[in-house]
Amino acid sequence: MRDIVEIYEHWQARQSLTTVARSLKVDRKTVRKYVKVAMEAGITRDRVLTREQWMAFVRERFPEVAGGPSRTPWRAKLEPYAARIREGLASNRMVTVWQRLKQDTGLDISVATFRRYVHAVMPEAIPRATVTVWRPEVAPGEEAQLDFGRMGYWHDPIACKRIKVWAFIMVLAYSRHMFVRLVTSLDALTWLECHVVGFEFLEGVPRRLVLDNLTDAVVKADLYDPQFNRAYDELAAHYHVLIDPCRVGHPKDKGYVAYCTS
Repeated sequence: MRDIVEIYEHWQARQSLTTVARSLKVDRKTVRKYVKVAMEAGITRDRVLTREQWMAFVRERFPEVAGGPSRTPWRAKLEPYAARIREGLASNRMVTVWQRLKQDTGLDISVATFRRYVHAVMPEAIPRATVTVWRPEVAPGEEAQLDFGRMGYWHDPIACKRIKVWAFIMVLAYSRHMFVRLVTSLDALTWLECHVVGFEFLEGVPRRLVLDNLTDAVVKADLYDPQFNRAYDELAAHYHVLIDPCRVGHPKDKGYVAYCTS
């Protein structure tokens, strides 16, 4: 159910079907199928639904998914071949390993499912040369990238001591328009306050926020099923903005703000 709701949230953030499929690592036909059901029900991108409303919609339209088994059958099928897959990835591209495994064993596993398994179970086995980061230009108001950058030390004349100073940075991907706020704390409250002040400064809210897997934002970093800090999740729901965390260890996924903090 969470996977389907995530498809709808990305679609409602006005991402194209191809972009949604690429971002969530699912087939474009799958995205089109679920979006078609929503549109037939009279739901458009201009009608903003909360996550709870989307979950209720999925329960109603796809009861077999809401009450069905967890999404682990493909893991059970591929787990016996884990050692072979690791060995194959050491010298071959992922699609080559998938093709040979399918031919030799007769497994009915799509390449998209195979990729999900590898990324979830053995990400360290993926050759860096096969991971390509594509950052196309985005439409105005579509995306903002966030980060904290260390600025150095500041002498507090009242406390008579040196204090670390950090900069919260919010960059609009289209215009590169930037909001910067200096802070002396990196706690959750500061993180949320910086968002609110940043949105006021920009006089609007982007449809998607791209950020690192900071603990104040992401409780569990996962390529397909991240878990967000509750307060941050509620802030995103209040502003109807999509949280889109980067892959762990891939700062180029948010290249605009990474350049500002480097």
